[in-house]
Amino acid sequence: MPGLKRAYVLIGVKKAKTLPELQAVWENVAEMREWAESQGAKARDVIAITDEETPVTADRIYQAISSLCDLGTIDQLVVYFSGHGVNSARSEFWLLSDAVENPNAAVNLSGSMDLARYGVIPHVVFISDACRTAASGIQAQSVIGQSIFPVKSSPTGARFIDVFYGTAIGDPSYEVEDIDEAVAGYRAVYTDALVFALKGHYADILKRSEDNKTDLVCPWPLHEFLKRHVAGSLYDLGIKDKYQTPDAIISSRDDAYLSALPVDRQKSTLESDGRSEEATEFADVLLKEMAFASDATQRVIDDARTVDIVSIHDDITRTTSPWPEGLEPIKAEKIRFADEVRETFKDFGPKTLPNQRGLKVRGAKVVDAVAAGVETKVSESGSVVEFSTRGPTIANVLVVVESGHGVVIPGLQGYLAGLTFDQEVMTDLSFVPDEASDRYHAYERRQKEIHGLRTVIAASSRRGRFRLGKGDEELARRMQLGKSVDPGLALYAAHAYREQGNERWLNEMAGFLRRDLKVDLFDVALLSSTPEKKFPHSEMRRLAPFAPLMSQSWPILQVRKHDPPARLRGIEQHTIKTSLWTVYAPEGVDLIRQSIQKGEIQ
Repeated sequence: MPGLKRAYVLIGVKKAKTLPELQAVWENVAEMREWAESQGAKARDVIAITDEETPVTADRIYQAISSLCDLGTIDQLVVYFSGHGVNSARSEFWLLSDAVENPNAAVNLSGSMDLARYGVIPHVVFISDACRTAASGIQAQSVIGQSIFPVKSSPTGARFIDVFYGTAIGDPSYEVEDIDEAVAGYRAVYTDALVFALKGHYADILKRSEDNKTDLVCPWPLHEFLKRHVAGSLYDLGIKDKYQTPDAIISSRDDAYLSALPVDRQKSTLESDGRSEEATEFADVLLKEMAFASDATQRVIDDARTVDIVSIHDDITRTTSPWPEGLEPIKAEKIRFADEVRETFKDFGPKTLPNQRGLKVRGAKVVDAVAAGVETKVSESGSVVEFSTRGPTIANVLVVVESGHGVVIPGLQGYLAGLTFDQEVMTDLSFVPDEASDRYHAYERRQKEIHGLRTVIAASSRRGRFRLGKGDEELARRMQLGKSVDPGLALYAAHAYREQGNERWLNEMAGFLRRDLKVDLFDVALLSSTPEKKFPHSEMRRLAPFAPLMSQSWPILQVRKHDPPARLRGIEQHTIKTSLWTVYAPEGVDLIRQSIQKGEIQ
């Protein structure tokens, strides 16, 4: 077997304090332990942390992982979780024994991934088999969580991080909101499929080592197998009114593997994965139909200069006939996605404003706009905000809508910010060059492509369906080129590059925007920073705005050395966790207004 030093931390929480008990958790951990031991792991290499005898706390997990990091000999660490999970701020949190009464009794998965990325273990694999519900469904909006990795920097740069989700993170409205319903539907299907594959029982995903002595299970083939197998297994179990689509973020190299099996082992490899023919057909149709977001993005790339959103809308909503039993929710989701893309793509508001900067809003009425040292004028319709002067970027513009909610965006010279609301959440943010500015000509040449890309990516991101994977180099390049004519596109790109582990492109983009805009967009600066340095560091310019623009940046900020004004510490607790973009609740709006008025943020 290949000489890789591996370790395993296996976490199982059967009963979170205020939530119903899950039945398959301890069995899942036992299955994973058995597999780890079959890989040659010694007792000291496998740390199981369950609530069979003692409550599971973040500190127990942290101490286990920290001790493994201290060894300095681990090449690959697998961190597995089975239990309750919650989707908050577009990120997953693992709920521990005292959840959800104690907001800290959770694992901040995004923050943990971020610290692992700059840690001492070359390859960290997170596996999440979480019975996940929307935060609103279990009143878990206040979940903060903690990181389970120490701040230990590697002298050789970023590490490889892979994460496997039992189901995709998307808009909470597409998740189970009733906790009892979620528990009743919880099965160990994902872990069963995972262990089945890791033990080498499915020949199609095995890769033979160069010395022909070992069969390897590698991340990408494993992910493709899990997507098909889980969907088909649920179908065979008679669960046809719900679907589960495993997801993964894989940044490791092609030669990485999770399981190694001697070629001369006693074979129990199956020619098929045990599903019925009907289940296989169902899974194939499911995955084909679920690809609507990536298909739409590809259409925008292929038809860059002549993007036809109406045609894309019609193609997405054109359905298989007859529609397979159990896939009605996908049909409805495709229609929602297509309608959202079509509506968001429509142009709105003025193309130029006095002083070549300002903002326009649709889906909500602006009642107030506050910015330090600059007068603002809100139109009678509440759809346009003008600024009284030209000049350097206004780092923080507080925009308050009729519901009392608000957002903070930068006022960039030469750009009109476009804000799209759907009730209390903001679904899209763009920065389009003012028609009278020097930047407009470059934008006009690529207007349809840039607008189409941002529109499709925004709708995809709300559903957890946007990321850069294998073969997406062209999309990454288009996003890079688009950053100068719509900095809003850079925010999506920054998160995609971070997930991909593409430090070089992320740092290049951050440097370009810094020089071009004379400020650092908060999210881009945050994602291009490293955990051991204070944020923002000395090389950065003024941050715009004072906090993340995108909700999914907040869990990463939590593990950074950041010191906001005292009045605004904990401001993330006053945000709407279901919004793709950061939206502040009325109490948060009041704190930000006071901070601007007192000169604490400019």
